[in-house]
Amino acid sequence: SQPPRFLEMTDSIRRIESLGTLSTFNEGALGKDIWAGTARSDIAAFFPVLPSSVPSATVTDLLRRLMLTRADSTLLVADERVAPGADFLTLRLEQVLRQGGYQEALDLYGLLKDKPYHPRLAKAGVSAMLLSGNVALACLESRSVAGKNPQDDFWTSLDGWCAAELEPVAGQAAAKAAIRKPGGLLGSAAAKDYRFALRDYAQLSSLSILERGVLVSRGQISYAPDFGRALEGVPADLLSLPLYDKNLPAPLRIRITAEAVRRGLLSVQVLSTLYKLSLIHISEPTRRTPISYAVFCLK
Repeated sequence: SQPPRFLEMTDSIRRIESLGTLSTFNEGALGKDIWAGTARSDIAAFFPVLPSSVPSATVTDLLRRLMLTRADSTLLVADERVAPGADFLTLRLEQVLRQGGYQEALDLYGLLKDKPYHPRLAKAGVSAMLLSGNVALACLESRSVAGKNPQDDFWTSLDGWCAAELEPVAGQAAAKAAIRKPGGLLGSAAAKDYRFALRDYAQLSSLSILERGVLVSRGQISYAPDFGRALEGVPADLLSLPLYDKNLPAPLRIRITAEAVRRGLLSVQVLSTLYKLSLIHISEPTRRTPISYAVFCLK
């Protein structure tokens, strides 16, 4: 049978559309009635053209909080019907991912109490898992997704990698064939001693979501000495990716975090916490330089 053209707005759908990680004003929420009186047709037109970041850090931060606020979706004006997979939660998750808020997107997706009702919603959640370095979790989630398009390379590559890594005996040959595609690096990354030499962010943009997630989760990135020197023009969805690499050098972590805070993509509290943690692990003879850099960034 043909899938339904429009989404039936059940209580379950309304609940997931209202989900948000920010509930109080102290957390940065914008209020449960933030979308009151807004037409769904306006949202459908608004999200595709919404930028990941703007020159004003205040406006970028406002957009981030808008996507994460727990709001009553029943206050939306239902002036048009919604296609399956185009629900309010999925649209917000995709926007948070475009902003590079991978952990925030994962936290938002984690509020779902049931299995994702549509592959597009699942794809946003699994992408958040991959880009935040939680590849094993993405593999588990992928198993529960119904209705995946067998022609979608996102799912076929992920399932191939998961089978090769988590099921080394059953179907190993077929699984490895699925990930060792011409021009791809997943086959190489399967080797524990593999290292990906990263010169600049342009290299990251050429990698798939799965490839980025695998390299970060396995700590297989080797950073060039001048990596991260020019951060101003880096797209928001790439800027924060190295921050999920546990092997990222501390000075580079501070530099990238400071740039993300400057743009409004991360809160200043994140940077403050990072400085405190960094100082704990810095020996006295080397402490002065990181402190000076921290003060410089805060200015």
